[in-house]
Amino acid sequence: MKVHWEKFAMVLFACAVLQGSLLFYIEVESCAPDLFLMLVIFLALYADKEQALLCAWIAGLGKDISTAGRLGFYAFLFMAAAFFIIRIRDEIYKEEHFTRMFLVFFVTMGIHLVAVIYASFFFNYRLSRGFALSILLLSVYNLIATPVMISLFEKIKMVKKLKA
Repeated sequence: MKVHWEKFAMVLFACAVLQGSLLFYIEVESCAPDLFLMLVIFLALYADKEQALLCAWIAGLGKDISTAGRLGFYAFLFMAAAFFIIRIRDEIYKEEHFTRMFLVFFVTMGIHLVAVIYASFFFNYRLSRGFALSILLLSVYNLIATPVMISLFEKIKMVKKLKA
């Protein structure tokens, strides 16, 4: 299925605005849902392989820019996550909410675990239980937000079916 690039750009911009402003009001222990990652997972499940990977890279750059982190770090991680999801999407029942929720949970956990390990090596952060609890809390928060966000992405119809 092809991506509507105009809708993708608008949704990506909305994710950046929401992630940087309104989600601060619903943070729990400084964790808020990661809208960029949920967008990447949705597109990895339903868009063409090449377009999903490109969207993941663009969304990762958007997250890099909005978090003022190292440019390309989340772009690489999101592309890797999209590649993993694309590899398994034919074997899973992607229309089931529980499948999507647990996919979001485990991908969130994996990406943020890599981010914490990266920070501990390159910025001399000490690994602690606090990091582990933050990763778990963020993963659970994304898991809870997944049905709402995926349903919203479906209603926007960012991905269009090709005529046979």
